[in-house]
Amino acid sequence: MDTGASSHMNFNQGNMFSLSPCNSKSIMVGNGAIIPVSHIGQTYLPYSEDKFLLKNVLVSNKIIKNLVSVRKFTTDNWVSVSFDPFGFSVKDLNTDAVIQRCDSVGDLYPCTPSSIPMVSAIAFTTVSLPTWHHHLGHPGSSCDNSRKFNNHLLLTYLQSNGIAIRFSCPYTSHQNGKVKRSIRSINNIIRTLLFQASLASSFCTEALLTVVHTLNMLPTTTLSFKTPFEVLFGFFPKYDHLRVFGCLCYPNTPSTSPHKLSPRSTACIYLGPAPDHKGYKCLDLITQRIIISRHVIFDEDHFPYSGFHPSPSEADYNHFIPDDDPPSTLPLSVTTHSTGQ
Repeated sequence: MDTGASSHMNFNQGNMFSLSPCNSKSIMVGNGAIIPVSHIGQTYLPYSEDKFLLKNVLVSNKIIKNLVSVRKFTTDNWVSVSFDPFGFSVKDLNTDAVIQRCDSVGDLYPCTPSSIPMVSAIAFTTVSLPTWHHHLGHPGSSCDNSRKFNNHLLLTYLQSNGIAIRFSCPYTSHQNGKVKRSIRSINNIIRTLLFQASLASSFCTEALLTVVHTLNMLPTTTLSFKTPFEVLFGFFPKYDHLRVFGCLCYPNTPSTSPHKLSPRSTACIYLGPAPDHKGYKCLDLITQRIIISRHVIFDEDHFPYSGFHPSPSEADYNHFIPDDDPPSTLPLSVTTHSTGQ
């Protein structure tokens, strides 16, 4: 990271995209020498958790080290960079929250993230333990449940995505143990989230997405106490975005306001992280429409639906109760293979 560089510079074009030849630009180094530029393109900050984009990167095989221009980096990604004797921190320009921390022990500021994201540590120390238990979906519970996997819709989806499925033998329940335990743990957490927020079973899809998202961020003994997220992406997950499912929230809605004097927010319930956006999924209590927003204020101690009607009864969750059919169609294991696409 260089505060004096006016452009990003890279000595290798192998990790870049949108490359184009460039003969009109050159680089002047500290001793006054001129270095030719062969290409110009784009890339992402190496080892970046948030995929910070580096635009208009100058490529020259004559430079010794890659350089990231602080000026270009902050304007391209709408962030700020704060330097200290131990490294630097990349912060969100709107909230001033630390997005990424890079430590330094030498004379330079390398763009190598710290082993544990600082924002996650901060988040743990500023939220109470009971609230974190709610954030993580009440982990550690179990109940009985079973489901069928041998159906045309699922098999077609698995085949189209290069996933081979293997079924257990009929009437061999002990082969289904691992799958059954996973399913009943997920269903139990879904039931807990809905009951806690006094939500009807019609919200089970949103609760399911929230549960799976959260479980992928929890350590498991199967992966030597690593998280599935860490194993898949190679870095620690962040926890500061987790909120209590079904709680009261107020998303920022200035762009949809009819005029300048209209309210800038509306009361909603939180329905989990938005699956296709880097934001939160909120349900407007008045219009019943979904609002996707990055900037949301949460009241995690209040659940709006608890004031509208009492907590759902056991009958509301009958579809979570396991059927009496033999568990002959539950899979023993799932493996993936390449489709050649």
